[in-house]
Amino acid sequence: MNAEWFHEMRLKLRALIWRRRLDRDLADEIAFHIEERRRRDRLQPYQARHRFGNPTVYREEIRDMWTFRPLEMLRQDLRYAARTLSRSPGFALHAVKKLAHRVRELTENVRSLALMDVYGRVARLLLELAEEKNGQLVIDEPLTHKEIASRVGASREMISRIFSDLNDGGYLRKEEGRLVIARKPPPRW
Repeated sequence: MNAEWFHEMRLKLRALIWRRRLDRDLADEIAFHIEERRRRDRLQPYQARHRFGNPTVYREEIRDMWTFRPLEMLRQDLRYAARTLSRSPGFALHAVKKLAHRVRELTENVRSLALMDVYGRVARLLLELAEEKNGQLVIDEPLTHKEIASRVGASREMISRIFSDLNDGGYLRKEEGRLVIARKPPPRW
């Protein structure tokens, strides 16, 4: 099994390096088989091609055997992205800025999951979602304890306990179906 796997990997790596040559050889091989069928059965060229089948389908099936399909698709996508971005530098700059922003957000989320306790993550989420209206911090978005738990990586029960403590401490209250932050929750509980 291992010898077979190594042999297959070696062939696939070879196909990555010698792709054009293998494509040329494959096209020649298909042309040879169509020509042989034409001569053997005394057919017109279009009849031989029709009986042989769609050469493109055969090429794709054989290429799938040669290559690492996900790696090949990634290579094609990267080439397309590079061409597109090179034609539109303004868009490229915008895309890079957006990616950098998302990476910063994800890094901050991972950092908070690793270094902050659940209460700190809940307090940070509430302050991020809150908007100032009439001198009060208000969260209009209807959130369930389950949704908050999912966002901060905790259990629903733990979120219920924290909300109960925040209500009892006078930090949070519910008015007309929305959450109002009466005063800024402390960073640690």
